[in-house]
Amino acid sequence: MDETTARRHVRMLAVRLPYWVVWYGEHTGRFWAVPRVRHLGAVTHLESPTAEDLECRAREAERALGAR
Repeated sequence: MDETTARRHVRMLAVRLPYWVVWYGEHTGRFWAVPRVRHLGAVTHLESPTAEDLECRAREAERALGAR
């Protein structure tokens, strides 16, 4: 994925996932997230090959852990 596309996806994820710090790993070629709120602390990190998959995984974690 080129740098411009990755940045666009990360900005989109940052808006849509306010409970998470998100980034794209240039070396891994994957999207990553760590929780920024205590009640999601049971999740150490998430990683996925696509922005869409990362968003789905983050939403699942939020539902499972009762994000407010």
